[in-house]
Amino acid sequence: MGLSALQKKLLKTDKSFWVDASAGSGKTFVLVERILALIVSGVAPRRILMLTFTNTAAHEVVARVNKRIQEQAKTSPFWQKIFQTILEQGGVNAQTLHSFCYGLWQRFSVERGWGYACSLGSDEEQNSLL
Repeated sequence: MGLSALQKKLLKTDKSFWVDASAGSGKTFVLVERILALIVSGVAPRRILMLTFTNTAAHEVVARVNKRIQEQAKTSPFWQKIFQTILEQGGVNAQTLHSFCYGLWQRFSVERGWGYACSLGSDEEQNSLL
């Protein structure tokens, strides 16, 4: 798959970025390539945070990244080391924006005096409130 000029620009690892594009535009492809570029530049996989709106998207990106790393590890000592690091220390931190915020709430709520009265609702619970 050839990359557009914008997609190539997004692979530069010196800045964070936000992707907002329609279905089939190559978002997942660019995110996977970006994560791999970050790893090649020396960023430990567990230090990469990728936020999405759905669990499905988060799981899909992680699955594709892991597949690419496993494929590369078959022939490359560099990627073998990365693969081993993921097994030992964990991989890319991909989660929904909501679960990330919930994690922040859990981590800092007591010290901020907010208490624990917070939970994530299931899709069904959320829909019943609408």
